Amino acid sequence: MILPGSLSVSRHSNDTVDIRKNLRLRNPDDPESNSHREYCVQFEVLKVSKACHLDSEYKALREGATVCVMCETAALRRDLKWRCAGHGVAGHATRFYALVAPHCHGKWLRTKQDLDKRGDCCSSPDFIFV
Repeated sequence: MILPGSLSVSRHSNDTVDIRKNLRLRNPDDPESNSHREYCVQFEVLKVSKACHLDSEYKALREGATVCVMCETAALRRDLKWRCAGHGVAGHATRFYALVAPHCHGKWLRTKQDLDKRGDCCSSPDFIFV
């Protein structure tokens, strides 16, 4: 599942008023305390439902387009060895779904074998994993 990249900034908590701050300090394996684990993935869009064309937030999802998706700390999963669900496998088509536009879905192909750790893709991601 994905959300527009514009929501990326709003998912970062404010440490000055965040009551979870003490929990992060006590638990070093908590992804919130390990922002260095964030990464980005580039996908080539193979197939897109018509509903994606109706929502301006998902206009980057066009067949043949390359999009960048960021895996932020809030979406990291311990059971996936600190990866995001849905980051795909290089060379294999996988599915995506838009969280706030339920009829927007499709298939994409991860374009790079390596995961991008703070490169150009991460500077302005098109989408974020949920």
